[in-house]
Amino acid sequence: MFPPRGHARAVFWQTLVLGLAFALTLACPDRSLAQELVLSNLVVDNQAGEILVRFGVEVEGSDRVAGILKEGESLGLSCSVSLLRQRSLWIDQTVYSADLDLFLRYDPLSKQFTAELPGSESPMAHADLAVLLSKAWSEITLDLGPWKDLSRGKDYRLMLEISLNRLDVPIWLKKPLFFWDWEAAPTTHYQLEFTY
Repeated sequence: MFPPRGHARAVFWQTLVLGLAFALTLACPDRSLAQELVLSNLVVDNQAGEILVRFGVEVEGSDRVAGILKEGESLGLSCSVSLLRQRSLWIDQTVYSADLDLFLRYDPLSKQFTAELPGSESPMAHADLAVLLSKAWSEITLDLGPWKDLSRGKDYRLMLEISLNRLDVPIWLKKPLFFWDWEAAPTTHYQLEFTY
């Protein structure tokens, strides 16, 4: 069947676009059901002359995340840390920055959730997602660099951004719907100010 001509053609295409938008609204998860990421125990530490940032991440009500994983999707926790030296007359200077990605999957054969951690040869696994997350994400460590690059008596700001993203969204869907939010949990920002 070919689309009609003239004004009827415009109405046909508008109806088709609205129908597709409505179908995508029904197919994609409701943002009001999205989970919250909560930061715990944010610490900046000096170990053997290195700046270590330690923190934990909790997912409030992990049942929705478990449902997303059981549907076959993979999720990634993205952590982005920046250490800035505060300046009064200029914009703050970035001293160090680091990124870390942690991955979550569900194995339908073993009926277990898995969490891949950096530096670990095999992923952690557990049948209960809440238990797995409390073990895997209770203490995340990032090495930013040597303390010797910091100046004594100066003010610094540590900025941390965490988000839980869907990894398996096909590019053919992500590009045309660039305005759509593909996060499983909204991005959360934290900052910690200190004087060295």
